[in-house]
Amino acid sequence: DVVWDLNEDSGGKISIATNKGINFFNIEKKEITSIKMLDEVVGDEIIKTIFEDKSGIIWIGTETNGLYKLKSLSNIDHYVYDVNRNTSLSSNSINIIYEDAFGIIWIGSQGGLNKFDKGKQYFKHHQHWSNQSKTINSNMVWSLFQNSNGNIWVGTNEGVNVFNSKTGNVKVLTPDFSFINKQKNNGIYSIFKDN
Repeated sequence: DVVWDLNEDSGGKISIATNKGINFFNIEKKEITSIKMLDEVVGDEIIKTIFEDKSGIIWIGTETNGLYKLKSLSNIDHYVYDVNRNTSLSSNSINIIYEDAFGIIWIGSQGGLNKFDKGKQYFKHHQHWSNQSKTINSNMVWSLFQNSNGNIWVGTNEGVNVFNSKTGNVKVLTPDFSFINKQKNNGIYSIFKDN
């Protein structure tokens, strides 16, 4: 199995996102198991990311089948891209799930950035449009981070975007590798703030 992501939930359970569904690691027994009921929902999907939000809801992002929201094993919502609904996910390929300081869930996908409205249960899209200057620089969103100013840093395959969630304005930061003889990748796959 390929491991895409690891997540330790608030109860200490370690979830493993793989190319064949979700597994769980039991630290005490040192064994990997699965949950049959969850396997019946998610199956052998390629799971790219698992995230637990502040309220204890588990979010599961897949490679081709959208997003699952688990309040419990018997209360699961499934969100997918729907060409006829502009409030659906912008893509079924989910790369990252992030919760900001205000409790807003952000979904980075291969079709742009999605902001989830918990009250209305729909998504607002923030996408790259080549004819508009104040959009993110690529729809391939790999990483998300909120800085102390409340701005969302969006890592794409073309660099970093500093997204002002209040105004919707975007400042694009593209790495400059002109001083190096070798070709570098502009992709930003992780954003982390150190101390």
